[in-house]
Amino acid sequence: MKISCFALLAFGFLLLFGLPAKGYAVSGPSDPGTSTVSKRPAGEGKRFMILLNEELLKAYKSSPTYVELSLTNLFKTKAYKGNSAPVIFVDIPHSSVTAEQLQHFIIRVNARTVLPLQDIAEAIIDLSENSQQFEAIRRQVLAPGAGKGK
Repeated sequence: MKISCFALLAFGFLLLFGLPAKGYAVSGPSDPGTSTVSKRPAGEGKRFMILLNEELLKAYKSSPTYVELSLTNLFKTKAYKGNSAPVIFVDIPHSSVTAEQLQHFIIRVNARTVLPLQDIAEAIIDLSENSQQFEAIRRQVLAPGAGKGK
Protein backbone atom coordinates (compact mmCIF):
# COMPACT_ATOMS: atom_id res chain seq x y z
CA MET A 1 0.00 0.00 0.00
CA LYS A 2 1.50 3.31 -1.07
CA ILE A 3 1.16 6.19 1.39
CA SER A 4 1.84 9.71 0.20
CA CYS A 5 4.57 11.73 1.85
CA PHE A 6 2.02 14.47 2.58
CA ALA A 7 -0.24 12.03 4.44
CA LEU A 8 2.67 10.87 6.59
CA LEU A 9 3.63 14.47 7.36
CA ALA A 10 0.02 15.26 8.32
CA PHE A 11 -0.06 12.21 10.58
CA GLY A 12 3.22 13.21 12.23
CA PHE A 13 1.97 16.75 12.75
CA LEU A 14 -1.19 15.47 14.42
CA LEU A 15 0.79 13.23 16.74
CA LEU A 16 3.37 15.83 17.65
CA PHE A 17 1.13 18.83 18.15
CA GLY A 18 -2.17 17.32 19.16
CA LEU A 19 -5.18 15.90 17.40
CA PRO A 20 -7.62 18.71 16.62
CA ALA A 21 -10.91 17.27 17.88
CA LYS A 22 -12.52 17.18 21.29
CA GLY A 23 -11.69 13.82 22.81
CA TYR A 24 -8.57 13.46 20.68
CA ALA A 25 -6.40 16.01 22.44
CA VAL A 26 -2.87 15.12 23.35
CA SER A 27 -2.65 15.03 27.13
CA GLY A 28 0.23 15.17 29.58
CA PRO A 29 -0.96 13.76 32.90
CA SER A 30 2.01 14.40 35.17
CA ASP A 31 4.93 15.91 33.29
CA PRO A 32 4.32 18.86 30.95
CA GLY A 33 7.12 17.54 28.72
CA THR A 34 5.30 14.29 28.00
CA SER A 35 2.09 13.49 26.20
CA THR A 36 0.07 10.52 25.08
CA VAL A 37 -2.01 10.01 21.97
CA SER A 38 -4.72 7.94 23.59
CA LYS A 39 -6.27 8.95 26.91
CA ARG A 40 -8.11 5.72 27.60
CA PRO A 41 -6.53 2.92 29.64
CA ALA A 42 -5.16 -0.10 27.79
CA GLY A 43 -7.72 -2.78 27.06
CA GLU A 44 -10.72 -0.43 26.84
CA GLY A 45 -11.05 -0.19 23.09
CA LYS A 46 -9.02 1.21 20.25
CA ARG A 47 -8.65 4.40 18.26
CA PHE A 48 -7.95 4.25 14.54
CA MET A 49 -6.96 6.92 12.06
CA ILE A 50 -8.12 6.26 8.51
CA LEU A 51 -6.23 8.23 5.84
CA LEU A 52 -8.44 8.44 2.76
CA ASN A 53 -7.27 8.65 -0.85
CA GLU A 54 -8.26 12.14 -1.93
CA GLU A 55 -8.10 11.34 -5.65
CA LEU A 56 -10.51 8.41 -5.27
CA LEU A 57 -12.89 10.53 -3.19
CA LYS A 58 -12.94 13.07 -6.02
CA ALA A 59 -13.44 10.34 -8.62
CA TYR A 60 -16.45 9.01 -6.67
CA LYS A 61 -17.66 12.58 -5.99
CA SER A 62 -17.53 11.88 -2.25
CA SER A 63 -16.08 13.34 0.93
CA PRO A 64 -14.71 12.13 4.28
CA THR A 65 -17.95 13.25 5.92
CA TYR A 66 -20.01 11.09 3.55
CA VAL A 67 -17.77 8.06 4.16
CA GLU A 68 -17.97 8.72 7.91
CA LEU A 69 -21.76 8.27 7.80
CA SER A 70 -21.26 4.54 7.16
CA LEU A 71 -19.33 4.18 10.42
CA THR A 72 -21.26 6.61 12.64
CA ASN A 73 -24.00 4.14 13.57
CA LEU A 74 -21.43 1.64 14.82
CA PHE A 75 -18.64 3.75 16.33
CA LYS A 76 -17.77 7.22 17.55
CA THR A 77 -16.18 9.00 14.59
CA LYS A 78 -14.86 12.37 13.45
CA ALA A 79 -13.94 13.30 9.87
CA TYR A 80 -11.52 16.04 8.78
CA LYS A 81 -10.72 17.58 5.44
CA GLY A 82 -8.89 20.77 4.88
CA ASN A 83 -5.34 21.62 3.96
CA SER A 84 -4.19 18.12 4.85
CA ALA A 85 -5.08 14.61 3.78
CA PRO A 86 -8.72 13.63 4.37
CA VAL A 87 -8.91 11.59 7.56
CA ILE A 88 -11.47 9.87 9.78
CA PHE A 89 -10.81 9.08 13.45
CA VAL A 90 -12.72 6.06 14.75
CA ASP A 91 -13.12 5.02 18.40
CA ILE A 92 -14.01 1.34 18.71
CA PRO A 93 -15.07 0.10 22.15
CA HIS A 94 -13.83 -3.45 21.46
CA SER A 95 -10.10 -3.95 21.88
CA SER A 96 -10.23 -7.11 19.77
CA VAL A 97 -10.90 -5.24 16.48
CA THR A 98 -7.85 -4.88 14.25
CA ALA A 99 -7.00 -2.56 11.37
CA GLU A 100 -7.19 -5.58 9.06
CA GLN A 101 -10.78 -6.25 10.13
CA LEU A 102 -11.71 -2.58 9.82
CA GLN A 103 -10.46 -2.42 6.24
CA HIS A 104 -13.11 -4.98 5.22
CA PHE A 105 -16.04 -2.87 6.49
CA ILE A 106 -18.43 -2.05 3.66
CA ILE A 107 -18.99 1.67 3.41
CA ARG A 108 -21.14 3.89 1.22
CA VAL A 109 -18.98 6.20 -0.89
CA ASN A 110 -21.85 7.97 -2.64
CA ALA A 111 -25.55 7.43 -3.30
CA ARG A 112 -24.90 4.59 -5.76
CA THR A 113 -21.59 3.05 -4.67
CA VAL A 114 -20.59 0.82 -1.76
CA LEU A 115 -17.03 -0.47 -1.33
CA PRO A 116 -14.81 -2.10 1.27
CA LEU A 117 -13.05 0.61 3.25
CA GLN A 118 -9.66 -0.66 2.02
CA ASP A 119 -10.54 0.43 -1.53
CA ILE A 120 -10.51 4.15 -0.66
CA ALA A 121 -8.21 4.17 2.39
CA GLU A 122 -4.51 4.88 1.90
CA ALA A 123 -3.82 3.63 5.42
CA ILE A 124 -5.64 2.50 8.54
CA ILE A 125 -3.48 3.18 11.57
CA ASP A 126 -4.15 1.78 15.04
CA LEU A 127 -3.26 4.78 17.20
CA SER A 128 -3.70 2.76 20.40
CA GLU A 129 -1.14 0.18 19.26
CA ASN A 130 1.35 2.65 17.84
CA SER A 131 1.17 5.40 20.46
CA GLN A 132 4.31 4.24 22.32
CA GLN A 133 6.36 4.21 19.12
CA PHE A 134 5.21 7.69 18.13
CA GLU A 135 5.73 8.99 21.65
CA ALA A 136 9.36 7.86 21.49
CA ILE A 137 9.77 9.63 18.14
CA ARG A 138 8.14 12.78 19.52
CA ARG A 139 10.49 12.84 22.50
CA GLN A 140 13.47 12.39 20.22
CA VAL A 141 12.35 15.20 17.90
CA LEU A 142 11.52 17.61 20.74
CA ALA A 143 14.54 16.72 22.89
CA PRO A 144 16.93 19.61 23.67
CA GLY A 145 19.57 19.77 20.95
CA ALA A 146 17.60 17.57 18.53
CA GLY A 147 18.25 18.45 14.93
CA LYS A 148 21.30 20.59 15.74
CA GLY A 149 24.63 19.73 14.22
CA LYS A 150 27.62 19.10 16.49
